[in-house]
Amino acid sequence: MKLADVKMSLKDKKTQRRIIVCSMLIVVIIALAVLMFFIGKSFEIHLSNMPYSENGIVLKGIDDIEVQFDKQKPFTSYAMFSDTVQGVGLKHTLRVNHNGKDYVKTFKIPVSYSKVIINLPKFINSTDEVSLWMTKIETQTNNEDALSEDTPGADEFSIE
Repeated sequence: MKLADVKMSLKDKKTQRRIIVCSMLIVVIIALAVLMFFIGKSFEIHLSNMPYSENGIVLKGIDDIEVQFDKQKPFTSYAMFSDTVQGVGLKHTLRVNHNGKDYVKTFKIPVSYSKVIINLPKFINSTDEVSLWMTKIETQTNNEDALSEDTPGADEFSIE
């Protein structure tokens, strides 16, 4: 097929429509994949009811508070305990009931995070600024260089 024949076939209305439809389908599939990634992104959220002390501010863990993450079943949290929940999507709502008062905050977790910790005493005693009560948990990978020299090698456990 010559170049002139290809140019002629591209001028054909049926071929042009086919190229436009295929291009639009590719764009729609890519957009759908990106949308599904953001909707289905899951996070591990640690709800910590541990004491907190920073810059002279001391917050104790709170006994007998009712916690509800998104629309999951509410549970009771006690001082010095942590609970873990799974969150799906970027936007979440945390409701904490303490002494008959509801503390409700809606927040977004950045896509780059996979695990976060929410300090419940800070959540109750702070403003709506998420960075005050939610922090990212850094995950460590198993790396042979990260092993310490105190780790016994295979020779130390071999039978002679």
